[in-house]
Amino acid sequence: GCQVGEKSDPGSAKCTSCDAGESGTGTDGTCQACGVGQSRASDDTNTASCTLCEIGYYQTSTGQASCLPCIPGTYENDTGSTKCKDCSSGQHQDAPGNDTCLDCKVGQYMSGAGAVNCLDCNSGLYQNEFGKVKCKPCGLGSYQNIIGNTTCRDCPKGYFNTAQKSTGCNAVPPGFYSFIGTSKKCNPGHFCKGEAANQTACIPGSYATKEGSIACVECAPGTYANSFGTISCKDCDDDAYQPKSNAT
Repeated sequence: GCQVGEKSDPGSAKCTSCDAGESGTGTDGTCQACGVGQSRASDDTNTASCTLCEIGYYQTSTGQASCLPCIPGTYENDTGSTKCKDCSSGQHQDAPGNDTCLDCKVGQYMSGAGAVNCLDCNSGLYQNEFGKVKCKPCGLGSYQNIIGNTTCRDCPKGYFNTAQKSTGCNAVPPGFYSFIGTSKKCNPGHFCKGEAANQTACIPGSYATKEGSIACVECAPGTYANSFGTISCKDCDDDAYQPKSNAT
């Protein structure tokens, strides 16, 4: 009979080694094709049996001389596999034949499975954690104008924004003042120059009736204001007069 790992050759009455992708485990002169998830090279003299695919490799067909490496974006951490697993969301793998996937770095994300590379967070967004499926929006009073960042920038003094995911900030306009990362209309009795200036109370002798004033108005003759932050001037009493404006 033939040796283990050999098959009989009817034409010559001799025994020859099993072909690549085959195994012979007995002395009956026959070889069998390697099953799925297995392989055997033709020059593998160390064993007559097929071997399981290593981790990071797979084989879907029978009778194969070698296993195939998992393609980028996939992995396999078991032996004898017939297919590889997709990298999960928040992960990637850019090399073939791997047994693990890598978490996305900070400043990046990946929402789908089987990714070769993670994506940079867009401007207006950031990510300060590893392995995430989406980026975080910059909040009110902050912005980010560069992709792939781990933080947002605070709007400088005198600037604001009105929405999340902002890529820039707007200057506070006249009649408004900066308030907790946004802008707010000047209160009655005050005026606002905009940008970094705070709202300022009208001085005695002047007033501002409406919100959003950019300047205070002097009290007209016959009226006066004797306090700061006046909304409207007072009329002189019946037994008094005032010929000048801006009276206190």
